[in-house]
Amino acid sequence: MRVDVLGPVRAEVDGQDRTPAGKRDRALVAMLALAAGGPVPADEVTAGLWGALMPPPGTLEALAERVGVALGPDGLTLDVGPEDVDALRAESLAAAAGEQEPGAAVATLEAALALWTGPVLSGVEDVPFARPHVDRLTELRSSLVEERFELMLLLGHHAEVVDELRAATRENPTRERLWGQLMTAYYRGQRFQDALEVYADARAVLADELGIEPGEALKRIEAAILLEDPTRDPALGDHPAPRAAGRLPIPRTPTVGRDGLVDRVDLTLREATTLLVTLTGMGGTGKTRVATVAAAHLRDITQREVSFVEVTEADTAEDVVAAVTAVVGDPDAEVGPGDRGPLVVLDNVDVSAEGAAAVRRLLEDLPSLELLVTCRFPLRLTGEQVLTVDPLDVPPPHASAAEVRANPAVELFSRMARQADPHLDLTGRERELAEVVRLLDGVPLALELAAARVRLVGIDGLRESLETGLELLRTTAPDVPERQRALASTIAWSVDRLGDGARRLCRRLLVFEDGFTLEAAEAVAADLGDVIDGLTEVLDAGLVRSLVSRVRVGFVMPATVRAYLRGQVSDPRELDPARLALVAYLLENVNRWHDDLDRAEGRMALGRFQDISRDVHASLESAVRLGRIEEAVDLALAAGPFWVASGELRTGLARTRAVLRSVPGDTQSAGRLHSLAGLLAYHLNDYEEAATSFERAIAVAEPLGDEATVATSRCYYGALLLVTNEVSRGTELARLGAEAAGRLGLYPLVAEGLGVLAISHGIAGDFEAEREMHLARLAVARGHGDILRTSDALSILAEIALDEADADGARAYAEESFAIADPVLPMEAGVALLVLARASVAAGDLAGAVPVLTRAFESAENVGQKQMVAQCYRIAASLGAARGRAAEAVRLYAAAQRLAPSPTGTDDPVEGDLAGGLELARSTLGPEAAGREWTLGTSLPPDRVRELFQSLVGAG
Repeated sequence: MRVDVLGPVRAEVDGQDRTPAGKRDRALVAMLALAAGGPVPADEVTAGLWGALMPPPGTLEALAERVGVALGPDGLTLDVGPEDVDALRAESLAAAAGEQEPGAAVATLEAALALWTGPVLSGVEDVPFARPHVDRLTELRSSLVEERFELMLLLGHHAEVVDELRAATRENPTRERLWGQLMTAYYRGQRFQDALEVYADARAVLADELGIEPGEALKRIEAAILLEDPTRDPALGDHPAPRAAGRLPIPRTPTVGRDGLVDRVDLTLREATTLLVTLTGMGGTGKTRVATVAAAHLRDITQREVSFVEVTEADTAEDVVAAVTAVVGDPDAEVGPGDRGPLVVLDNVDVSAEGAAAVRRLLEDLPSLELLVTCRFPLRLTGEQVLTVDPLDVPPPHASAAEVRANPAVELFSRMARQADPHLDLTGRERELAEVVRLLDGVPLALELAAARVRLVGIDGLRESLETGLELLRTTAPDVPERQRALASTIAWSVDRLGDGARRLCRRLLVFEDGFTLEAAEAVAADLGDVIDGLTEVLDAGLVRSLVSRVRVGFVMPATVRAYLRGQVSDPRELDPARLALVAYLLENVNRWHDDLDRAEGRMALGRFQDISRDVHASLESAVRLGRIEEAVDLALAAGPFWVASGELRTGLARTRAVLRSVPGDTQSAGRLHSLAGLLAYHLNDYEEAATSFERAIAVAEPLGDEATVATSRCYYGALLLVTNEVSRGTELARLGAEAAGRLGLYPLVAEGLGVLAISHGIAGDFEAEREMHLARLAVARGHGDILRTSDALSILAEIALDEADADGARAYAEESFAIADPVLPMEAGVALLVLARASVAAGDLAGAVPVLTRAFESAENVGQKQMVAQCYRIAASLGAARGRAAEAVRLYAAAQRLAPSPTGTDDPVEGDLAGGLELARSTLGPEAAGREWTLGTSLPPDRVRELFQSLVGAG
């Protein structure tokens, strides 16, 4: 088979035309022919033929069979050799001409040029694979034309080529070499005036088309012509490579979330002393995008000359300097005192081994030039201003749906996903979208690669795939640079350029699940030498980034980098020593913060713990797996109060149970872990689990003389029994626990004991004593500086005020509680919001209740406390009753009762204001209708209950 692509695509077998009729068929033949008979992977063929619009299964196989192409394990293959494809023959002839004498070379070049019969790949030029080949082969033809003219001039045929050169400059007006050759032809014939007119024409065309001045080669020819000295013939071999326009590329996708950074770049470039600004960051963060957007903004505002030059891996420092000089000419000759010189965006400097040297040369040779460089690491040159291009911000774990939708990473991902699949509906998928962009770290390249896959695997499939690796984040699109076709390749490029010590440190940092400090890094990498130097190198490469967390300045390794590095660890035991070092480091720190939790420093202590919470969970798992049970027990017990304070109840309970399974059942450790499990279950309203755990804790700890564990278990078990209507027994246990707490000097338990005894007074109907006990607890907590119990006591006093119909007093208490708790105490903050919402409804401020209740519901769902969720439903139902939506209100009251039954033993809420709302709805409907709606509400599935809640809260 012979295949022609230098014109319309044609295929011929034994002299007979066998060109396929279908466009995609011809494109497949051309694509495989250009591979010279080698196999092309199936996914590359698919991307080349269809781009992002993946065809239905079996389409490629059917196409291959129709065209007669072999489909094997390595891909698709067309039975052709280099001599059978006109483009490959043209390249071979071009190479041969370079080895021949001028006369023979002209004939060879003419034979090569004769192979072109029209525009390259005519008829399939818009198929995705074709664009690079069209550009490359069109450029090849132009180069062959210019080389032939060069040889003709060298052979003295200047008069013969004048007309051809004039036609060539009309066809390719931006190619300076052709203009120079035409000037030289006139010059050789001593037609100096014609040659000068050609220079004037070239200057006008280049200014109009490209916005640039003629390059040095044309200027030298002009200078020789002005001297009218035939003996000073311009050197024909001294010509520039064809120049790109130097214009800034126009982004193909929207720019999202970069306004602030673009403004910073713009302000830095406007500073009078700035000559070099370097945008750094890991691969894929969008350095080129930020640079081009900022440069375009500066150009439009200041009318400065702005150009763009991309550096390639093959470029030497000389090549880069020549490319920039070709674009800007000699700016020093044109810039007056006080004026700013041209700005050049020098892109991807780090891909060239001599990139930094090139920048140094440019700054030395062209003092008026200003450079905006993109590079993965600082160049460390004098006067360099470094700005980091971080990934886009991602939604925090507890972001609301509205916050997720407004997030820049989510916005970019959603736009790109809908571009790949216009029918994609992401409504109501905010939680999943937030998880996906967090897994992608907000890296724009990762977001774009992932978005292109949503049409194939869906949001859920994408999320599952990202949790296991980066395999899905790749493309074979031919218009994407090779180093960016897979996110793993982008990361590998940076890792491979680290020194040995920094690479080892990178792998060691995998033990951290989240951010880490320098101190923590030194703890797990003490054997690697100077961690500061290694971390600096890793930071410069963009493989970790600075992180200002709740209470500390540290670092974080992006999840995508972690996923790549995990794939490089062949033996999972490699990191076990570092994991054990992390266990020891965490235990020392959590124990040190423990006493601060119940004091004025509690907010700081809790913030510190939340920064390392994920590391604590992972370290507990590692300690158990590696048989370090004692350390696991100590770490779990130290973490327990922090889990309660931060609302990590479910995960804390699961981790406590896991450690318990490795501990002998009759030991002090077992007793304490049972007590902790009971406490976590109690706060989750899982009273059956809590009761069992407290009973086991007391049974184990009492014979061992562990009074603190017995007192703690009795106190909380007593509270549990009180709220489940075992008043007598609950009061007695709470009294015993409180007395022991006072005797042992256990402050937290003393405060809790006061709260439990207050509950017992309330159940007995002694409301004044109840209030006084809570006020006493508030005073004790405030005196100790305990923000957690201070906030809790204020919320309870707010509820008491509501029971007494004092909505204003309730608001005051609840607002103070929320101000103390938010954002470090999510559970207490959620409770305060619940009381605030109730107070707003009770005061008739229905509109004001809506945003408060919405936030309270999000907090309750995040904490996972079903009692809080049920209270949100009851408050929403009360709101609905006040708005006249009685039927829906009764239904939601019933759903709340099913989720978390009222401690009254009836269907009525224990709170007077909420019970009043239910009574209002029932009386509006009448007994029979109210009964029907109640039955319906008890049978609603959870998703319908959630919809009902949102409907009542959103109603005006």
